[in-house]
Amino acid sequence: MTINHKIEAAISKCVDIIIDNEIGKFLEIYPFTTENITNYLNLFTLKDKNLLTVGSSTDQAINASLAGCQDITIIDICPFTKEYFYLKKAALLTFNRQEFLKYFFLKDYLDFIIINRDSFSKDQFQSLAPVLKSLDQESYRFWQQLYSECSPLEIRTGLFTRDEDSLNVLTEINPYLNSDTNYALTKQKILNTQVKFIEADLQDSDIHETYDNIFLSNIYHYLDDESFYQIITKMITNNLKPTGQLLLTYIYNTIDTDKVQNLMTAMATESNCPETFFTSEQFTGVCTYSKKVPDNDDAVIIYQKK
Repeated sequence: MTINHKIEAAISKCVDIIIDNEIGKFLEIYPFTTENITNYLNLFTLKDKNLLTVGSSTDQAINASLAGCQDITIIDICPFTKEYFYLKKAALLTFNRQEFLKYFFLKDYLDFIIINRDSFSKDQFQSLAPVLKSLDQESYRFWQQLYSECSPLEIRTGLFTRDEDSLNVLTEINPYLNSDTNYALTKQKILNTQVKFIEADLQDSDIHETYDNIFLSNIYHYLDDESFYQIITKMITNNLKPTGQLLLTYIYNTIDTDKVQNLMTAMATESNCPETFFTSEQFTGVCTYSKKVPDNDDAVIIYQKK
């Protein structure tokens, strides 16, 4: 999609014009991750390695940069992923942590504020705009045009999913937002991180590069089994380095350990790989932080040759 088409589609989405085409259902950005990245990131060797990751929130990439990964490729079907990454990067380089949070968060910003009316404020955008322009001209043009045609609230509610946790949850599950120290370190690391973008559906993409790490996040929940197994087989065969690690899926509320084991067995069978190459790791669940489901774990399933 060209930048002109992106701008046109984004403005239509923000002002609630129905977009009658197949791509219309993929025009929403995740404002932040919905996964506990803090507790799974240390399962991977990212320093001085390269990474292919999905995720229109771009939080996987930003957190990987904090962990020392300087060569990152983001693949996503959402056409606004690149523009959102550069907006976040410009905000990181411009704002302190509290200013960053004030700009991006919408829901449950503080205990006494249900909706943050300052989210995506025009004043804050004008503060980061010079940095954004220096980072990526197309991204600058994209957001500048949106702000000229739409209100901040139209942009923040029209272009983003409603799938957003509260401030206290997001700062727990996102390493770069855990503390002022991590945030400051991320500012330094992100300057030296090379990020490439592939705007494509994983099912149709033709990726030739190989990677030390691949994060497929929770795409399992959006695909039928056959499509998912085809993707992981292709990734293992064509795109994962011999010593690499592949995050196959993120699983929420893993009270059923048999279900996790059965899923690993199915993955091994369908990809024609030994079952010993598949492991699961459990950790504090997102819902535990939000108190919706106390003392409940999440998990990831990881592929690595043994």
